[in-house]
Amino acid sequence: MSFSEQIVRIANVEFDGVAFERCDSVDDLRSINTIQVENILAVIVDEALADELPDLMTACEQTEDQCQIVLGYRDIGAANAVLKTLDAKGDRCAISYLPMNQQFDIWLSIMRLLLCGGKYIPEELLIGMGQASGKGAHMSGPSEADLSELTDREREVLALVSEGKPNKTIATELDLSEHTIKLHIHHVITKLGVRNRTEAAIFFLGGGSGDAVGGDPAPCV
Repeated sequence: MSFSEQIVRIANVEFDGVAFERCDSVDDLRSINTIQVENILAVIVDEALADELPDLMTACEQTEDQCQIVLGYRDIGAANAVLKTLDAKGDRCAISYLPMNQQFDIWLSIMRLLLCGGKYIPEELLIGMGQASGKGAHMSGPSEADLSELTDREREVLALVSEGKPNKTIATELDLSEHTIKLHIHHVITKLGVRNRTEAAIFFLGGGSGDAVGGDPAPCV
C-alpha cells in the first residue's frame, strides 16, 4: 500500500531508537507477539483501511495516551471524508494525518512531530473544510522570538532532540559529553517552560509556539 516496504526501511534508518513494522491489517498487528501495546508510539493506517479506524481508536483509548492513530493518505478526498466524519462528532483532533505524497524532507519532519506525540492536520484538509482561517496547518522553522532565550548551542541540541536522537548520539555528533548534553537539555526545558524533552521538541517543531496545527476552532496540540 502507500506505506511500502521501502518506506519502512528508510524510516528505520532515519529514526534512531524507533522500530517500524508493516502489517496488512489490524488483526495482523495484534498477532505480532513481539510488540507490546504500551510501547507503540503510533499506528499509521493506510487510507484503504480507513474503515478500521474506529476499532483502532477504541483500542488506543485503553492505553496510557502514548499511542496515537495516524491516517497515511494520497487521496485528499479520502482523508477529507475521515476528517469531516470526526469533526461532525466533535472529535476533529482524534487522529493525525500523514500525506504520503509530500516531499521527503517535509514528510520526515511531520513524522518526527508525530513520534514526539504531536498532532498534525495538513492545511489542504482544513481548506477542504473551509476552515483554514488564513493560518493554515504547517510546520515552520523555529521562531527567533519564541526561542530567543536559548543559546546557539542549546538550539543546536534541541534541533537534534527534535530529530528523535538519543543523548549518546547527540554527544557524539557535537563532540561533547553526555553529561553536558543533559545539562543543555535541562536548561532548554527550564527556559521554554515545558515539562520534558518531548514537549520541547514539539515546541521546536511547531515553530517555537508549541502549535503545529492551524485552524482557530480546535487546535490539536
